[in-house]
Amino acid sequence: MQQQEEVAFALIIGTVLFLFLSFCLLLFFILFKNSKKRHIEEKKTLELAYKHELANVMIEIQENILEQISRELHDNIGQLLTVARIHLNTVLKHPEKRTSEKLQETNNVVDMAISELKILSRLPSTDKIKQFSLLNALTMEIDRINKLESVKTILMIKGEIVPFGSDTKIIIFRIIQEFICNTIKYANANELNIILNYDNDNFVLDISDNGKGFDMNIKMNQGNGISNIKNRASLIGAVSEYKSGVEGTSLKLTVNNYKNTLLN
Repeated sequence: MQQQEEVAFALIIGTVLFLFLSFCLLLFFILFKNSKKRHIEEKKTLELAYKHELANVMIEIQENILEQISRELHDNIGQLLTVARIHLNTVLKHPEKRTSEKLQETNNVVDMAISELKILSRLPSTDKIKQFSLLNALTMEIDRINKLESVKTILMIKGEIVPFGSDTKIIIFRIIQEFICNTIKYANANELNIILNYDNDNFVLDISDNGKGFDMNIKMNQGNGISNIKNRASLIGAVSEYKSGVEGTSLKLTVNNYKNTLLN
């Protein structure tokens, strides 16, 4: 009788343990599914935010290019064509006065205008940035800046170049472009240095000018391009360090393990 009671008690305990373990497994399964669902939703949210920000970057690049084209058309090509028209009007009004010389001068001015247009056609649009490497796009941008003869811009490459994925490349280019625009507009600098450092594990961008600095706290509170740069850096898994002082402004952008995560 006692043995039967012990067996019954053991069965009851076993049943309770079984039910308890089953409940724990069911609860774990439910929590796991909810966690997985939440992770998928968070991933989708991040992907949407990334695509939205990437679209903003592309729009900004196009707007920057249109602004450059407008300025070049007005300041350079427009003036050259005006000079060419003056020469032609002189020839029409006074054909007896050194016609061949005036026509040659007009031809030279038109040639200069054509050269300016060719330079404009090489501006790095988002399509070109996707098609070419980051180095190619930056080289075109720097050639254009140096042509302005306001800020001497120097590009230096360290290490063996590894190509980025097209989206990452566009974001990095826009970060550099935004820094350059701020330097030209506000810093009163005469020198700008850009270093692309490809080491074994990390990609490091160092960009700095020798212009007048600014108060970082004030600029951050005003919500200017600094927070923009930091947000965009985080989208590609990069860490940004922005500094400004009496000796100029600098940005250091670090992408860890870039070879494993950012290749096409």
